[in-house]
Amino acid sequence: MNRTASDTGANINPRIAGKKKNFENASIDSTAKERHTMTESTKHSGPLSGVKVLDLSMVVSGPLCTMMLGDQGADVIKVESPGMGDPLRFFGALRNGFSSGFIATNRSKRSIVLDLQSVGGKEVLNDLVQWADVLVENFRPGVMAKFGFDYETCRDLNPELIYTSINGFGDEGPHVERRVYDYVIQGITGMAAAQADPVTGEPELVRTLIFDKVT
Repeated sequence: MNRTASDTGANINPRIAGKKKNFENASIDSTAKERHTMTESTKHSGPLSGVKVLDLSMVVSGPLCTMMLGDQGADVIKVESPGMGDPLRFFGALRNGFSSGFIATNRSKRSIVLDLQSVGGKEVLNDLVQWADVLVENFRPGVMAKFGFDYETCRDLNPELIYTSINGFGDEGPHVERRVYDYVIQGITGMAAAQADPVTGEPELVRTLIFDKVT
C-alpha cells in the first residue's frame, strides 16, 4: 500500500523529517535501540518487496527514482538534513506544510533527519549503509566523500551494495563543481533554444522538469 510522506516513518524514530514542518531542532540519538528501530523494515507488497533502499537525494531526479522503487514494493528510507530538508518541500503551493511536488516524489517512503557533519549522524548513516541493498544520491561530485561515504567506503561497509550516483556534469571537467537543475540542462543542451518563441526568438523552457524525469 502506498503511503504519503506525511504519514510515513512513525515506526522509525520520533524525530522524523516527514512529520516536521521545520527541522532546526532535529537531533540524533544514535543508541543501539533507536538505530534498530530506525532500520526495521516495513512490510511492502510488490515485485521489489524485501529490497531496501537508502535515499540520500533531493528535489526530483533522485527522489523520483526511489519513489518508483517504493511503488514497486521496496522499503525506502529518505535521509534529509536538519533545517530546510529537501528544498522541494517548499516549492509551489503548500498544504499542511508540504508541496504537491514533494508528496508526489516521496510517497511510499519512510524519512529521517541526519546531520552528516556530526559524529552521531555519521554513525546512524553507517548503520543504514550496511542495512541497504541500494543507495541513491545526487550530491555534487566529492560531497559524499567529504561526508565519509564515497563509493569505496560504502563498498567496504557493504560489498553487496548497489551505489547509484546522479550528477549533471559527470565526475570531471570544467563544470563538475556547479549545481545543476533541470533548466540548466535545458539551456546548455540547446533545448530552450529549440523551443524559442516564434515571434521574439527568445529561448523558452519546456514547461516540465523533463531532464530530471528522464534521468
